[in-house]
Amino acid sequence: MKIVLASESPFRRRALDMLGLEYEVSPSRIDEKAIRDENPLELTRKIAEAKARRSPVTIQMPSSSLATPWLQKEAEFSRSR
Repeated sequence: MKIVLASESPFRRRALDMLGLEYEVSPSRIDEKAIRDENPLELTRKIAEAKARRSPVTIQMPSSSLATPWLQKEAEFSRSR
């Protein structure tokens, strides 16, 4: 399966790098500031859907799915210092 990161976020790149996953960066180039919603969960969903419509990717994975293992590794690294 090919992973396409539809974001230029260094955080998301680092998370994928730390997980050892190969991926391609192809930013969706949507204007996230133009998307509005009072509810943070709905706002996140709307932004993800807008990015997905601009991307050839058929499977969406929220960055929080990637962040959890990354944050755990960061916490372990910090404690070991």
